[in-house]
Amino acid sequence: MLTPFGKYLRKLRIDHGKLLKSMADSLKVTSSYLSAVEMGKKAVPDSWIGEIAAEYQLDDSEQKKLKNLAEMSKPEFKVQVPKEASDIARETVAVFARKAASLDDEAFRKLLELLKKGE
Repeated sequence: MLTPFGKYLRKLRIDHGKLLKSMADSLKVTSSYLSAVEMGKKAVPDSWIGEIAAEYQLDDSEQKKLKNLAEMSKPEFKVQVPKEASDIARETVAVFARKAASLDDEAFRKLLELLKKGE
């Protein structure tokens, strides 16, 4: 199944009349590697955001979206809790890590809404 990043790349290619091979060549990778990234079998290389943005002349908002989609498409996340974090902060992160796989979309929506309030 395509990742959010993979869906965006596929649409970008189609909108620009490019084939998978053409995009892979511009990124200096094989078509199979690009496909694996799109499918979430390989991580999105950090350098790709800038390379894709330059190749397809993405504006700042599109680059930000591309970077966000790459983050969303990661198979794993590493959360660093500062050394000075309180016990409640550490416990919250630990419980989330244990429970994340069992939460439904509604629980994630509520959590996301709560976390975005501070932005």
